[in-house]
Amino acid sequence: MSDSIKKQAIARLLANLEALKANQTVRAVTRGRARFQTTQFPSLQVVIGDDQQAGEFEDTRGYTIDFTVEVDIHVADYVDRAGALDDLIPAVQETIEADLTLNSLVNWVRFQGEQLFVNEANTPQGGMTLFYLVQYRRVRGAPRTAY
Repeated sequence: MSDSIKKQAIARLLANLEALKANQTVRAVTRGRARFQTTQFPSLQVVIGDDQQAGEFEDTRGYTIDFTVEVDIHVADYVDRAGALDDLIPAVQETIEADLTLNSLVNWVRFQGEQLFVNEANTPQGGMTLFYLVQYRRVRGAPRTAY
């Protein structure tokens, strides 16, 4: 049995980001629900949001669904954190935006902005979160089938 459209899309997104490890842009890519403490810098953590029906986009065949993707880019606290982020942010954006339909699994992946974060007041790490919105269509009663 095949995986749901969402699970396939997430797997494709994570696989795309794993390519950044191959060219040594980042050291780790993980999926989680909240920011984490890591010893591997730079690293990415992908947080996947819940499905929401996209407005009134429903027909007799199925639904249009949105879910959020947050990509936390973690960098160590050293002299040029801003410079490291200036290099990493476009690398992540290029990787995600090179496959805007995630191999035709989704309608689109849209950039929604970015926000700086610090994990805790006295920790030597922080970074930037990139926000994306993913939209796909699935057949009513068949979450493994897109249309």
